[in-house]
Order: sequence, then structure tokens, then C-alpha cells
Amino acid sequence: ILKYLAVRYAIPEHWYPTDHRQRACVDEYLAWHHMDTRINALTVVEREFVEPQMMKKPLDPAAVEKAVPDLNRTLDMLQTMFLRDQQFLCGDNITIADL
Repeated sequence: ILKYLAVRYAIPEHWYPTDHRQRACVDEYLAWHHMDTRINALTVVEREFVEPQMMKKPLDPAAVEKAVPDLNRTLDMLQTMFLRDQQFLCGDNITIADL
């Protein structure tokens, strides 16, 4: 939805760059996020908070422990693949990928 909104409405160019290389970086992260960051972060949140608080299931520390290494791997990859030495995921300016 963020890509659609960025293209549909006049927003500052840094959010979804028109430069093809910069936009490709944003698109790459958004695709990666969908299948990696989101899934691994959500698994930890579900096991540690959602299931015990909303579903009234007892906290299963083993299930949380099992999910944490995947999230840590994801965060390490986020740092080494995207952030590297820069402040934002796709360069010097904030983009929709950083949201």
C-alpha cells in the first residue's frame, strides 16, 4: 500500500525515489521484509505476547526461545545487507522502506 500511495499522491521524492537504482533498493527491501523481517518478528511477538495475553494460552518459553534465533539472524542480515554504514536502509535519505 505504501508504494501505491507514494506513486498516487504527490509526496517528497525521497520517500519512494524516482531514480531506478534507489527505487530498486526500496523495492528489494520491501519484498525481503514481507518474507523475512515481518515473519520472524511476528513469530516472536505472537509467542511472547499475543498468545498469552489475547488467546489466554500459557507462555511457552521454549517456543519463544526457538523463534528468537531466526529474528536475530534477520536483524543481523538487516544490518549487514541494508544498513551497512548508512543511517537509512536504502541510503542517506529516509524512504518507505524505513517505515
